[in-house]
Amino acid sequence: MLHSILTCIYVCFVYLFFRVKLIFGLNALTGKKNSVEDKLNWVGNWNPKNSISLMKYTISKGYKIDSYELGNELCAAGIGARVDSVQYAKDITRLRRIVNLLYPDISRRPKVLGPGGFYGKEWFQSFLLNVGPGVVDGVTHHIYDLGAGIYICVYIYIYILLLDNSHNTHFTNLLALNVLKVFTPWAAPWVGEAGGAYNSGSKDVSHTFVNGFWYLDQLGMTSTLNHKVYCRQTLVGGNYGLLNITTFIPNPNYYGALLWHRLMGSKVLSVSHEGSPFLRAYAHCSKKGPDITVLLINMSNSTTFNVSFVDDMNLYPVFETVPGRVPMTTR
Repeated sequence: MLHSILTCIYVCFVYLFFRVKLIFGLNALTGKKNSVEDKLNWVGNWNPKNSISLMKYTISKGYKIDSYELGNELCAAGIGARVDSVQYAKDITRLRRIVNLLYPDISRRPKVLGPGGFYGKEWFQSFLLNVGPGVVDGVTHHIYDLGAGIYICVYIYIYILLLDNSHNTHFTNLLALNVLKVFTPWAAPWVGEAGGAYNSGSKDVSHTFVNGFWYLDQLGMTSTLNHKVYCRQTLVGGNYGLLNITTFIPNPNYYGALLWHRLMGSKVLSVSHEGSPFLRAYAHCSKKGPDITVLLINMSNSTTFNVSFVDDMNLYPVFETVPGRVPMTTR
């Protein structure tokens, strides 16, 4: 209880000064015990007592919480521990009921997120089949497709970056998350955590300019595949932090994130090209004004590209109707 309150006080201090959106990760293993047959597997019902205390405290202080996420990396094979998909669906349904009860005002009600781990086809499909309508607002998954940071030198890192997406497990998993359209069309996929390489990233690479290639490519790719939120690991901490851990001077990825935030709007456009797969192209309606912002990434260290733009004829425009305004075509 004391730990939860102290954590809440610290995070709310950050909120007051930096105006961030707060997402609390809740302990999904309270009340559970290790399976006799499999020590990695945790069985039993979730005990929400500690989480309820945290929620009641934040409510009493008037703090606005954006979301609650149940557990961390407990899905599929799990990292250090795992929970069965059917049991997790039962637990997160209980969390939804608690959130609805404690936050009767829908306008201030936090979202419910899960499972917050690595994608596994069978586990995710089973979870989505067993969770009811309106329970989950965001289906969160983690991406560390470059492997362990301790094994990545600059040369291996560049080689991985140059792989075609058709051979990229991460890209395949993102496509597989389209299963949400079938099982839970009311929920949106979120990247709940991504830092390129896990184990705090690579001490020689993660803070450098070359680390921006996978990051911007992933931002473009996840947007194209209808992801609503992307949480970067991390602002401060580890080798993959956006800020230097001692001086707080921004690393190159910070500026990539800043440019994306300032220029790329929420409307994603379909882009294709007839060139090399080493050329990545993404386009959004600009965040401000009627313009289009284009992101081009050259993944090759030995090739240059001359790019020209061709607009389509827009023969079948979609009309956007806004009350009180003349209908406008959307592009």
